[in-house]
Amino acid sequence: MKTKNLYYLAIQSTYQTVKCALYKDELQLEMRSIKKIDASADLVPILDELCKSHNIEVTDFSFIVVNQGPAPFTTLRVVIATVNGICFATSVPLIGIDGIVALLAEQPETGMPIVAVLDAFAGDVYFGIRDGKKQIQSGCKPFSIVLEELEQLYPDVQIRLVGNGVILHQESIKSVFGDRALIREPIIEYCSLEQIARMGLQRFQESQGLTEQVVPLYLKKQWWQL
Repeated sequence: MKTKNLYYLAIQSTYQTVKCALYKDELQLEMRSIKKIDASADLVPILDELCKSHNIEVTDFSFIVVNQGPAPFTTLRVVIATVNGICFATSVPLIGIDGIVALLAEQPETGMPIVAVLDAFAGDVYFGIRDGKKQIQSGCKPFSIVLEELEQLYPDVQIRLVGNGVILHQESIKSVFGDRALIREPIIEYCSLEQIARMGLQRFQESQGLTEQVVPLYLKKQWWQL
């Protein structure tokens, strides 16, 4: 289902900011960025400004695509509650994107395994592993355990690492993998807003993943959930 003149909204929440952009087909018309602490107060007014500056209504959107996590949970809930509310009021369909999948998919194929590591706080990380074109594992664990498992999976193989968790744990990574750990500078901390938009457009055109409610992808279980 490839159609033209599609207006849609893409939203990416990171560890510092919330970015939202208005798109027409593959073209980004305008992007706004706000500090994550201001998201609850400013996100809806900024979305309204985006629409007004391009003379469109929210009901003109073909869909809204949003990073559904993993991410800092308070910011994630604010963003997802906002888009769920818009869908409830307007029936504009939603598409949720796994941020780990998006980060891995955005990396070029190099012939080596790629590991995405995002900070989950308190020594834990959200992680995903892509080997070739196949994502083989993802979840949330203490980084020390992830590092042990990576060493067992790839004892003699060079691996590439991305994500803001790499910044926090770079010393430990180097102590285990040495030169076999490829960490390119500047470190890619999370997937781009543009990647969220690309994946959303593709899924809309393929009629995949459209929903009336996005659920946060948090991955980190609390002790009472174990």
